[in-house]
Amino acid sequence: YDAEFADTETYQLGLRYAFGDTDARWRPFVSGGVHLGQTELRREVVCVAGPCPDLEQSFDDSGLFAGGGADWQLNDWFALRFEGRLLIYDSELSDDIEEDIDLLAGAVFWF
Repeated sequence: YDAEFADTETYQLGLRYAFGDTDARWRPFVSGGVHLGQTELRREVVCVAGPCPDLEQSFDDSGLFAGGGADWQLNDWFALRFEGRLLIYDSELSDDIEEDIDLLAGAVFWF
């Protein structure tokens, strides 16, 4: 698809289970859940002959994810999180089952 503009929204709702002692420096975990996404494509079209394609199209994705990672506890209230996720979803855009890998890194604050 040759889009001039694409806007994608993705939502993931899941659970995470951490292993080991809560005071450990490294704390591994597994995660899994539901993946929902929507992509909107917009384009400029110049038609010379024949039917013109839609100027705007919307595609939905739905599927599951599973993954794991570790929290690196730096003190009592702060950690760095590293996580990998495998997404398997039904893509309306490609009309096929798609697989993606997400690699995530972030900060965790405990209050």
